[in-house]
Formats: sequence, structure tokens, C-alpha cells
Amino acid sequence: MPQKWINNRFIFISSILLSIVLYYPSYRAGLVTDWLSWYYWYNEGDFGDIIHCFNYRGLHQFFHLIHYPIFKISGNSGFLWYVFYAIMHGVNVFLIFRAIQSLIRLFKVDHSFGIAFFTALIFLISPFHVEVLVWKVCFHYMLVLALFLISLQCFIRWIDSRNNKHLLIYLLSLCCSLFTLEIALIYPIIYAGLLVCYLRVCPEFHLTIKEWFKLVGLPFMMLLGWFTLNKLMFTDWVGHYGAEKHLNFDFWLISGNMLKYIAKYVGFAHYWSFQQKMDVYELLEVNHSVILIGVSTIIASSFILWYFIKKLHNAWALILWSFVGFFVALAPVANLYFARIMPYENDRYGYVASLFLYFFLVLIVYRLKPMLRYFIVILIFVVHAYFFRYMITNAYHAGKVMEGLVEDFDFYNCKQIYILGDPENYHGMSMLRDYSDRSIALRESLDILKEKSFEGTIFEVGQVNMYDAQDGVEVNQIDSVTINVINTDPGTWFWRKGLGMSDYSRDEYKVTMHGWYFEVKFKEVPRDACFIYSNGAQWMEHSWDIHLEASKE
Repeated sequence: MPQKWINNRFIFISSILLSIVLYYPSYRAGLVTDWLSWYYWYNEGDFGDIIHCFNYRGLHQFFHLIHYPIFKISGNSGFLWYVFYAIMHGVNVFLIFRAIQSLIRLFKVDHSFGIAFFTALIFLISPFHVEVLVWKVCFHYMLVLALFLISLQCFIRWIDSRNNKHLLIYLLSLCCSLFTLEIALIYPIIYAGLLVCYLRVCPEFHLTIKEWFKLVGLPFMMLLGWFTLNKLMFTDWVGHYGAEKHLNFDFWLISGNMLKYIAKYVGFAHYWSFQQKMDVYELLEVNHSVILIGVSTIIASSFILWYFIKKLHNAWALILWSFVGFFVALAPVANLYFARIMPYENDRYGYVASLFLYFFLVLIVYRLKPMLRYFIVILIFVVHAYFFRYMITNAYHAGKVMEGLVEDFDFYNCKQIYILGDPENYHGMSMLRDYSDRSIALRESLDILKEKSFEGTIFEVGQVNMYDAQDGVEVNQIDSVTINVINTDPGTWFWRKGLGMSDYSRDEYKVTMHGWYFEVKFKEVPRDACFIYSNGAQWMEHSWDIHLEASKE
């Protein structure tokens, strides 16, 4: 048995096992919000529904072809979902290692093992990847990266051998990626850029017009066909979020968001104090002068690198490709909402782009002398590991609280329930987030995870975000129709319909905000209703004192 194959097998198994072990604390978390909807769609559908993506407006057929069988095996088992997602992440870590080794060798750069190893290792424990693995609706982000890495390997092998078998797999992987997630729209651009960089440092390499067409022309023709198919099926050029968002080319929005991603991934701005990160993100959103300076610096740096590549080591060609590749990979998501208040939310958008950034950073570090090189790369790893531990601990508590609240719910005899306060999120990780005022998230969680449906009416009065596993609210009755709901943690705040809570009224009651508490005044307190709220992973019930005199205000 060849030693090389044994080494690859060892790294492959190690990558998967490490991913499973590192993400184990999160196995209870992530069966929330969109996953609940997908569960119903998958449960009511069959393999034939893959062709129209279970009536979802998007060309994600290949994603569902892989993901639907995972659902059939996992069902409502959080543990099995975690295992499949952790395995997929581990597979990507291995594919990154192999693809970077191949790239380094193609460009005749030293230290292929070290560069590939540290890039893959940092990718494995990136705190910005926790959402992708924890929230069980993000499989397509991992799958679309895996397809890119497979096609990249075949792209490199074709350059080495001109074997059409590799060309076929390269094109097939690209085609499958387009039917996985819209991020794949930039893959042909990334490959064209890699080819140009390789030609820059390897003048003896030549391509015929026919070969250019196979490597670059056919992928761009696939894009044309993909857009046309969207138009025919959805009367729009892009499905998913729609052409209005995906094809929004607002310069200030895209440029500002790209600079925010630099602050987020390089400066870890998401983990700064609230005011500090808001100051930075707002500066990169509204200050056009700062945005222009940032964009000009990026463009100028790219041109300088391009100009000096022939005079420098071949590694700088890969440095340029990975540097530009980071921004190209962000292009499909840079015009989407950049979540800046809390970590975790929308971190999935950078899953593919982060590969290019980590490769770029490790390549730069490996241009330094050995002692300094290893010090810096280990420092980068330690910083990522520190924030990874923070994020995975949050996932552990979020899953634990959600599991506890579902199991502790025992109000099935109530005809009406008023939820005075329950967790909207835990450090940004969605929990019982509700946009309906009817607590659909809790209903679906009970129906799917506890397999016991609540048939009565639910009113979602208010929610809170949790910073600690014991966070919750307290309820004080003021008079026979009025209560105050008090936030027990001054670092958290109230939520409603996915946003910060403000005054509102319904036919049954009126809510008035008072900062760290809100007042609920009922027109008439329904005597057959239950009034509940959460403290940590438990439900508490408020019992009305009907003898208190009503306020005369």
C-alpha cells in the first residue's frame, strides 16, 4: 500500500474526527427557525420534490439531492444532524489541505505541507464557521465549498496532465455547484484569475484557443444557461433572495460591506465592545471618504503585486490570487445584510471567502524567517481557537436552554397562553425567534422536537436575548389588569419580531416600554389563560391576583 495514500487517509480521518470532537458541545443547538420550516417541507415531500426544490424559489437541486437523504436519516435527532454537519466540515478541511498542496506544487513554491496544514487547521477552528455547523440549514455553504475544492483539484491535474477525465470532473463539479448555492457564480472568475496568475509566472505554459474555451469559456456559458433557467422558472434572473438583492450593484453598499468583512475577519471586530464595533461598522457604512481610501488601497495593492510578480518569488502570484479571491468570493454576499450587532448571525456568508483569506495570511507569514513565521502562525491559531471556544460554548448553552424549554413545557391544558418573555437568541444564536406574535417557533419546536402539539392560542408578548444560561425575566403585578415584565440582566434587551422591542398595542392588551422593563395593560384579563415566561431553561407561570384594585389613571 503506497505511503502517500496512507498519509492522505490519516489526514482525512483526523480532519473528520477533529471536527466531530470540536463541535460536539453544540449538538443540541441549531434546530431552530428555518430548520423547522424545512422539516415540514421535507417531511411532507419525497425525492420527486427535489426537482422543484420543495417549491422553494431557487435552483438548489443538487443541494437537496444530498441534503434530503440526511433528513431522512436524521429526522428530529439533533445528534445525528450534528454528526453529518461535522463530517462535512471535516471533509472540507481535508480537501483544503489537498487542494493547497496541489496549488503550491503547481506554482513551485516551498513548504507545501506547512502552508496547507496551517491553512486547513485555522479553517477548522474558525469561530466564524460555528453558524454553518450549528444552524442545520447551512449545509449548502459547506457543499458548495467542497465542490469548488474538488473542481480546483481537477483543474490543477488537467494543467499537469491534459487528461480530459480531469476536465470532465472539473466542469461537472462547477455545474453541480451552480445548483447548490448562488455563491458558485463567482467560481469561473476565480479560475480565470488563477489561470492568468499561472501564465504570469510560467511563460512556457501555453493554451490553445480550444483549451481556453474548455477551461474558461464553458464555465461562463454555464452561467448564461443558469441565469436563463432562473428566468424561465421564476420570471427572475436569480432565485433565492431574488434579483433585486442578488443583482444590486450599489458601489457604496458593496464596498462598505467588504471593508466590514476585513474588520470582522482580520480585526475580530465582532468581539469588541458594542460601542466600539458599532463605531467602526458605521464608519465603514456612511463615511464615503473612508470607503474610497479602503477600496483604492485594495486595488492599488493588487496592481502593485501584479506588476512585481515576475520579479518576486512565485508565491506572490498565489498571494495575489488569494487576496483578490477573498473579495471576489464576497461579491455574491456583499450586497446582502451585514449583521453587526452580535456575532454568529450571517457568519455563513463568509464560509467560502474565508478560505482565501486564511490561505493569503499563511502565505504571507511563510515569507518570513522560520522563527518569526511559526510564532505568528501559532499566534493566529491561538486567537482563532480562543474565540472558537467562546462561540462553541455559546452554542452549548443555547442548545441546552432550548432543549430544556421544549422538555419543560407542560401547559397543554391551557386554551390561551400569553408568553411574557422567552429567549429570542443566545449571543446572537437564534432560539425562539418569532416574527408572527403567535410564537410559531415554539409551536413548531413542540410539534417536531417533543412530538406533542399545542392546540390552543399563543400570544408572544415579548422576548429577550440571553447572555447567560440563567437569564430570563421577572413579572410584577401592578393592579388587576397591569403587570411589569422586568429584564433580570441589564446587559440584555427586549425583542419583538426579530428587532428591538418598542411600544405596541393589540386588541387584547397594550405594551409600553420603560427601558429595563415593559408594562402590559390588558383590557380584561382572560381567566382561562396561562401567563408564562422563561428563566433559564425553565418555564415559570404568573398567577393573577384579581383582588388588586385597578389603576385609576
